[in-house]
Amino acid sequence: MTPPRPVLRARLTPAPGTGPDGPAKPPATGLRAAAAAPATVVIEAGDGDRLRVVGSCALGDLGLVPGAPPDGPEVRAAPGLDVAAIARALPGGRFEPVWLELPSPRGYLHVLPWEALLLGLRRPLWRASRTAPLPRPGRASLTVAVVAGGWPGEPRGLPDRPTEAWTVPTQCRADVRVFAGPPAVDPAAPWLPGVRASLDGHPLDVLHLVSPGVFTDGRGAVRAPDGHPVGAEEITAFLDRTGAWCLMLTGSSRTGSLAALRDLADAIATTRPCVTLTHDADEPHEPPADLIPGRNLAPLFGRAFGTEATGSAPPASPAVACWVAPSFVNGHEPAELDPA
Repeated sequence: MTPPRPVLRARLTPAPGTGPDGPAKPPATGLRAAAAAPATVVIEAGDGDRLRVVGSCALGDLGLVPGAPPDGPEVRAAPGLDVAAIARALPGGRFEPVWLELPSPRGYLHVLPWEALLLGLRRPLWRASRTAPLPRPGRASLTVAVVAGGWPGEPRGLPDRPTEAWTVPTQCRADVRVFAGPPAVDPAAPWLPGVRASLDGHPLDVLHLVSPGVFTDGRGAVRAPDGHPVGAEEITAFLDRTGAWCLMLTGSSRTGSLAALRDLADAIATTRPCVTLTHDADEPHEPPADLIPGRNLAPLFGRAFGTEATGSAPPASPAVACWVAPSFVNGHEPAELDPA
């Protein structure tokens, strides 16, 4: 018997007279303009494709304007998001993750902090990736590159214990290299190509970029040390050339846009088989801050690698958003990774 697959779907109903993503050039930005646009977000929940409507809210209540990225503080609660009703409609217990689906047309729904909006579910929320199944990792240990980008001052979110931050969730050995300054091989080289040259041809499992998020021409990017934006195309090229199958983007709402990081993560997750994550370095929900990603990813990697602890309640935190193909955690034999 196939186990239930808890699914939560947020569907955008465009305002009359607009396209799927709203007007190309809205007359104004911000919540005031959004209030005048009657676009609606319909929330459905249930088992797989057997979903029922459990609520709805105006797009403006979520801080969005049709056709434009958010330009104000993130909304963490909204009328119409009845978390209790959603929880009742979802199968499975508190140990079972919920899969978030955002079908087209969706506008900028994917940049919202759904993990914070639905924190009351107290279950892991994983965003279903639409790419092909991820190949099963087969190395004996994880190789991780932690790379700091362009911060105005000291980087926020650079882990104090980078090795522990990755051995905790995977229960595997981790070889972690931290790049917090110019690449050692060629300091004048472009940012990510310089990092790749410093790796001297060694493959990666995980790329962890610690950099503020920015929107450029309506698309998410991270800020390189020299200040220029680095988008999905450049990062995907780095992942392809190093063989990395996992990408984490750590940013700060104080010095950048978390919505931009989510837009960037979503763009990569929809074009390349990859576990893609964003992490809010300012989220105080679960200290210590440098272990927040690891603690919240333990259920994900535990299922994928066959190291999941039986009977342990998976944590829920608004600090981490995760895009992953369901096949990566369902129906796979344990990956060939040795315990730490």
